[in-house]
Amino acid sequence: MESTVSMENMESMTNTKATKEKSRREKKQPKWKWLIVGIAAVVLAVTVFWKTKELLRERKETEARIQQNLAMLDQQDVSADSMRVLNWTILPEASNALSTSLTRAKNLLSHLIINEEKMRANFDCSKHFIMSESLTMKLAAKIGRESAYNLVKNLLKHATGEHSFMEIVQASPEIRASLSVEEITAACEPLSYIGANDALIAETLAEFERVKTVEIA
Repeated sequence: MESTVSMENMESMTNTKATKEKSRREKKQPKWKWLIVGIAAVVLAVTVFWKTKELLRERKETEARIQQNLAMLDQQDVSADSMRVLNWTILPEASNALSTSLTRAKNLLSHLIINEEKMRANFDCSKHFIMSESLTMKLAAKIGRESAYNLVKNLLKHATGEHSFMEIVQASPEIRASLSVEEITAACEPLSYIGANDALIAETLAEFERVKTVEIA
């Protein structure tokens, strides 16, 4: 009987010691975890505060701009409505875009270097195939547009690139029946196929001279 009581007392004492040891360990847990949680909470609160303050400031600025624009639009004159708003936005932006485009074009042209020999060498690399349209238009004046187009298209279809376009055309009996060697050579000359380029340049320069002398009222 005494042995049984003794065993129960020992178990009770063991449980009591375990409870006290657990309580002691819990009390000794590091406090830095709670410190980090507190710092994170403070940072979050400060961030929310400043974001809210910034949003309120932006809202006040937006409302002030709206009130200012409404006050300006409330003027009772001939330009107080949509045309005035149009002048405020589209015209200045278009002027800025045009000014920037002209400035860039001026800078580009002022630094542009033209190498005529290199340009001619680059053209010769095409073996005159790029002048097929010029020859087609020259031939169309003799046999009609559709016939000339089909004839030149058939020549290009069977071209291998071994011979130049001028050689292929001069070897074609159908084209030689309508065009002489001199006409074929002239049609394959790039300087002879610039269309109304000179007339357009002269017209543009004349219009510029006229406009720049007009006084703006």
